[in-house]
Amino acid sequence: MITWKCEKCNTENDEDDSWGMASVLSDSQLSVECGGCDSLHLITVSVKTLNDDFRDKQWLTNAYVTNGCTMAQIARMCGVTPMTIQNWLRRHDIPTRGRGRGKSAEGQ
Repeated sequence: MITWKCEKCNTENDEDDSWGMASVLSDSQLSVECGGCDSLHLITVSVKTLNDDFRDKQWLTNAYVTNGCTMAQIARMCGVTPMTIQNWLRRHDIPTRGRGRGKSAEGQ
């Protein structure tokens, strides 16, 4: 959980670790939207704050294969890009699904 204060309207904002409202721009900067005034801000986040579970083969296998999460969903959870997740799937030799083929579509 990251808490930050909007410089424009002084609203305190919280970002959860799924990065639902935040877009990752780099390893340490996030583009976030203020809940009070809807303005966009860049905030700097320590790299340690980002979830690096995706580097662990067992965790990534569980998220992608067992739970059927998409690369984009895993990327949002970890604060990285989908390409980063794809690269780690390849590094760990975890077979990837075709585009638009979530777990529910595999059985069809």
